[in-house]
Parts: sequence; structure tokens; C-alpha cells
Amino acid sequence: MYWRIGADTQAQKLAASDPNLSSILQWSQRRRVMMILPPETKCNFNGIADASCVGSICRSFINTKSPLDVNVLFHELQHNHGLNHAGRNELEYGDPTDPMGDSPASGQKVHCHNAPYNWRIGWARPIAGGLLTAANFTPAANRFVLTIPASGTTDMNMVIVNMGSSSPQAGASFITYPKYFLSFRVRNVTFGGYDSGLSAAINQAVVIHKYDGTMNDRDASKSTLVAIGGPRFDSFDPAFPARDVWTGPFTPFNSTSGLGGGLRVKVVSVGPSSAVVEVCRMYSQTEGKPGSAECQANLDRDW
Repeated sequence: MYWRIGADTQAQKLAASDPNLSSILQWSQRRRVMMILPPETKCNFNGIADASCVGSICRSFINTKSPLDVNVLFHELQHNHGLNHAGRNELEYGDPTDPMGDSPASGQKVHCHNAPYNWRIGWARPIAGGLLTAANFTPAANRFVLTIPASGTTDMNMVIVNMGSSSPQAGASFITYPKYFLSFRVRNVTFGGYDSGLSAAINQAVVIHKYDGTMNDRDASKSTLVAIGGPRFDSFDPAFPARDVWTGPFTPFNSTSGLGGGLRVKVVSVGPSSAVVEVCRMYSQTEGKPGSAECQANLDRDW
């Protein structure tokens, strides 16, 4: 706090004779302040920041004892936008697809947000027809084939599937059920370009995340990486030897509310600029039940 107050005091003094600086210091909305600390500062962190701050000023502090990396700067600033860390399994920073997770040091190469965090802060949204709830599926029509563009090519770059909700509208009936985000990530070969810092393992990959947060800037819910596939998933359904199918946990379908069931995602194809996926809702885990056969791909899976 004292660093920020001291910097503000000095800035106000300079602004008395500098109209441009004076105009910068006038603000009516939340202000995000990044403090670059001198090397003499005795702090044992590379960066630290206010997360989901509720005041008019959100602060982040960068320690210059270590070489500055664009991902450290970006990580701390995004905490000021209310973003939490991006994890996988039990690992706090386990998501390598997002700078809020296990984003490796990459110099000036840019590592951009995963789909749920881009959606959370309003930087991206679903493709046309890509916001799916339980109402979009029926036992007779329980599959969608969708083309997802690379995240760096358009702001409409994801599919959101929430079969625990009857509608995307506020006040819709719902049950506790994961909300899944599907995206397609492609490494940009242009220096400093969107996702130019992606590793080879994530290049041209369909990525599935789970995120139950909202778009409220006070919501600090954490995103969780579920699977990466391009086209072979690293976390896959063992019933499909090609490893191109991921199956989520099954919640019994409630015929009264129309909510629940299971989600299965198949990678149909991937290319340099887009991927084609098949999204299927399972109404039952027993072969032959309505809505199950098309997801089972004629496999004997009576369990």
C-alpha cells in the first residue's frame, strides 16, 4: 500500500505541470496499478497481485530481482481482473494452456487465456450455435457436429455445453453439473502473436475445460483443464482405441426436469485454422436405451 501511495503522491506532483499526466490520473472506474519494484526490494516473490479486488484500485507488484517475463506481467495483471489460477487435477497451476496456470517462461512469446477465462472477462464468446444447454438436445437428436476456429483467429472461438441448465437465461432451472468449454488452440508463428508461446503439445489441439463460474468480475472461480486432444486426447475414453473420444462423468438423467446425462466429445478432424468436433449427450449408460446408441458408436458397453 505504501508503495502505491508514494507513487501516487509523486505522480500528482508531476501532474501539476503536466496536463497529459493529469488527464491520465483522472479515473471514474476501477483502476489497475502495476508496481515495478526495484532490485533492492527484499521480497521472495516474482509477482503478487490483488485477486478479485473489491476496491477502486487493484494492485500488482513485480519483483525485478528476476528477469522480467511477459507471462509473469500478464499473470499478475489478470489477477486484477479477478481471475484465479488455472489448474488440472490437484495441481494449483496445472493448466499449461493458460498463463494463470503452468505457463512456461517464453520470453516475449504470448501465451493467451483458455476459453473459460476469455469468456469470464468478456474477451471471447461462443461460436454461432455453440452455447448448448439441456434444451438443445433430445433423445432422438442428441448430437451436434461443430466447427471451432482457432482461438487466435476470431473472438467467437469456443463451444460451451451445460446440460445441468435448462436455458442460458438467468433464472433457468438447473442442477449441480459441470459446465464444459471446448476450444481449439493453434500456435502462432508470428513473433508476439496470439498464442505464439504455445508448446508443441498444445499446437492444433482441441482443449476441454470445466468452469462453473460466471462473467461477474467479482467471481474468482477456478478453471480446470480436463483434456487436450489433437486429435488424440491425453485423457480419453478407453472404449475408443483411437483415443479421439473424451467422455465426462455421468449424472443420471432426470426425465421430469430434462437435466443431467453425460457428455461425449469426439475429435472429427483438426487443421491449421479450425477443428471439427462431435458433441453427444448420453441419456443412459446402457446400450439400447433412448439417446445412448449414437454416443456408444455400436460398442458393447452395458454398464
